[in-house]
Amino acid sequence: MKSFSKKVTLVMVFVLIISMSFVALAQEERALLGKLEMGEVVQFKNLDSYNEAPELKEMVENGELPPLEERLPTTPMVRQNETMVDGAGVYGGVWRDTFAVPIDGWNWGAGNVQGYFGIHQILWESPLLRGEMWKLNEPDPVPNLATDWEWTNDGKTLVMNFIEGAKWSDGEPFTTEDIAFTYNDLILNEQITSTATADDWTYGGQVTELEVIDENTVEWHFGAEYPMSALINFDRNNFPVSPKHVYARFHPEYTDSANYENYPTAIPAHDVPIVTMGAWVPIRYSAGEQLVMMRNPYYWQVDEAGNQLPYMSEIRFMEAESGETRTNNLVSGQGDRTNLENPSTFAMVRQESLKEDSNFTMSFGPFTSVYRLEMNLSKEFGVSDDREAELRKLFRDKRFREALTSAIDKEAISSGAFPGPLTAAYHGAYPDGSVYHSADNTTVYSYDPEKAKRILEEEFGFEDTNDDGIYNWPEGTAIAGDELIIQLKTNEDSAASVQASEALVPMLREVGINIRLQVLSGPNNTARTNSGDFDLSVARVDQAGTPYYFMDLIGPISSTTPGYHQEGSEYPRELLPFEQEIADLLQELRLSRTAEERIDILHKIEKLYTENIYTIGLYQLRQGLAINNRFKNISSDLPPYLYDYMVNAMPLQIIWVAEEDQYDELFLDEIPVEETYMNTEWSSK
Repeated sequence: MKSFSKKVTLVMVFVLIISMSFVALAQEERALLGKLEMGEVVQFKNLDSYNEAPELKEMVENGELPPLEERLPTTPMVRQNETMVDGAGVYGGVWRDTFAVPIDGWNWGAGNVQGYFGIHQILWESPLLRGEMWKLNEPDPVPNLATDWEWTNDGKTLVMNFIEGAKWSDGEPFTTEDIAFTYNDLILNEQITSTATADDWTYGGQVTELEVIDENTVEWHFGAEYPMSALINFDRNNFPVSPKHVYARFHPEYTDSANYENYPTAIPAHDVPIVTMGAWVPIRYSAGEQLVMMRNPYYWQVDEAGNQLPYMSEIRFMEAESGETRTNNLVSGQGDRTNLENPSTFAMVRQESLKEDSNFTMSFGPFTSVYRLEMNLSKEFGVSDDREAELRKLFRDKRFREALTSAIDKEAISSGAFPGPLTAAYHGAYPDGSVYHSADNTTVYSYDPEKAKRILEEEFGFEDTNDDGIYNWPEGTAIAGDELIIQLKTNEDSAASVQASEALVPMLREVGINIRLQVLSGPNNTARTNSGDFDLSVARVDQAGTPYYFMDLIGPISSTTPGYHQEGSEYPRELLPFEQEIADLLQELRLSRTAEERIDILHKIEKLYTENIYTIGLYQLRQGLAINNRFKNISSDLPPYLYDYMVNAMPLQIIWVAEEDQYDELFLDEIPVEETYMNTEWSSK
């Protein structure tokens, strides 16, 4: 039976390799990678006339909404035809999707989780966008709420202008007061867990100061000249703007009766609709079942014909227990897109896509995503007993890290995940698909379990005193005689992370280490990381290929990053010598002004990272996308992940579906208006 299964798998892999070759050659005319100028992506300008979706037009006629011209900005953002490979769309239809992380609440400025899986990207709007940079021949952040920006001559002030006359989904004006509230009262507020911290905004030892000039203009004053990396901080992931008129009433700085303990839970998950600048608005949420979103009547973007976006009317997110359900829903015809991140599903999905009646197309990018083993390097933060204290000493010793990596057969883990061209062994720092990766700067530690045991015995004095195959702690330690037991946590939402973790258990047992695997829910896994309550952790890192844009993943850029070496409020962080070198290089990187400088610095970091085994690489993989064929304006080379995930790389609002392929909307009579918001629980608080 095993032999037959193996033959079937190899046949599927062969089919996948051949079909991938055809995909790579297909549809050049629908490709956008590196082809466009900024002005061919977005512009801000007035058009002669504007159009709106039929359901909104009817609401205007019924007196439920103001006319479109009053809802649009003074100068709307115009999505350019060059980005629309199928042209301007038609209105209507339903987007069917799936998410697998429960929604905490809607206060994203205070760390609430909105379910991930694309929901954040739909709701959060920011000054700039990095996700769409892949289309540009000269990649730079793309304007969004900010229309333009310019450095002053001394390079220490950035003047930034914002879209004029735009409105939140409840019809209230968007102004620079919302920017100031998000920055000063959320990001810089130590009492609130926001998407960024003051560390992220510190340059030259000075926290960046924001000066509001008027309703549409601000100035950012920096402590160093031309901190170009600051533009990264204006992205959706780092600076999702919160509506001041909604959240100030819950904020202690504005309301005497408010407190920081209750602020994060200001708007619970069930209390919808919520206020957003996004293209769709949540209007129904049943925990464990479904999230429904409807088009935002006040959305501030149009196409070149003046059609207010988005094209699609309705989004329905089914809530599931696992991300694999999203893939299964697409294959079965019940969903419209999925990320291909779990290697165990690759061959199955590809086989389904090749069927004559297949309803979707799939594609894969270069090696960009990695799985790695993270060791908790914090000396005291999160330590609760002698065992944990002794383990932290081991993790901070390069010799022990070398023993661990020598005990792990990375080729076997890679092949176990998927025996084919989509996975490969990984040795730390950046994946092979990254422009910053250099094999010459990567130290490779080979699989050598005998070496691992030799290090543990000769360098640390471990012995198996009772012949049960597990080492016992040596004399001189606080837990002498106890077994060498290490807890390993991972996220149940990532099947591949669980599989890799399970593979580590027998490998490390072979060298005398008893691994206790803990498979945790997503929120619990995150909470354990944030509190420093873990020994080892297997993590999937999708951003490893773009370290300039995610410096927190490669070193100590702030007090809370990386997650495996944080600083606690009562425990100052003691960086290891090589970590301090990386930290210094990261500060240089933040102030670098040319691509050449960045590559040189990142090569130095890669060398330090892999030499010192900062984390232990397990395997890397090519991420994929599978999208329903009925979706229009999907470019043939849309990357699964480059500067950001597909849902940030693709402006979802320009996706459309031909009328004959549309599913009927069910909630057109629930598009939110001013009265709808007045009936929410949060509006009466």
